Amino acid sequence: TASSFSSFSKNNLIDSLEKILPAKTGKEKFNVLGELAYQYCFVNTDKALEYGNAELKVAAEMGDSLMIAQAWNDLGAAYVSRGELEKSIQFTSIALRVREKYGDSLLVANSLNKIGYAYLNMGVLEKSLTAFVRAASIYDQQKNFQYLGITYNNMGSVFLRQGNID
Repeated sequence: TASSFSSFSKNNLIDSLEKILPAKTGKEKFNVLGELAYQYCFVNTDKALEYGNAELKVAAEMGDSLMIAQAWNDLGAAYVSRGELEKSIQFTSIALRVREKYGDSLLVANSLNKIGYAYLNMGVLEKSLTAFVRAASIYDQQKNFQYLGITYNNMGSVFLRQGNID
């Protein structure tokens, strides 16, 4: 079945990444750790947090602020998957502030979208909508229609929860 294939493919990807990790250093190690943190979000949040914290450590050792922000953002994703939404917002907000400081608007929008999603799941709809509107504006300016569509869908979820069917 399709879901069996998806699970099989994800397990193969994780296994492959874990096999190559010991040979990686610097930015390559950071990238592999980040991908492992992301992949494990869907199957084992303890492992996602383990790899996310290792990713943060590598970024801090390298002293790269944007890499550190990416690690905070990845940890935020792990906490969303774990259902610890306030922690997700806390970690993703750190990433957001760094990304805003360095002016990478697409990454700012990605963090805003993640924050909006966490607020949506917490039922804090006004803050959720505010984050989604900011993200949608950036995606629209960047002509990133894939993420713009996802963000509009998320905004629709807010309106639906508010009872605003129109």
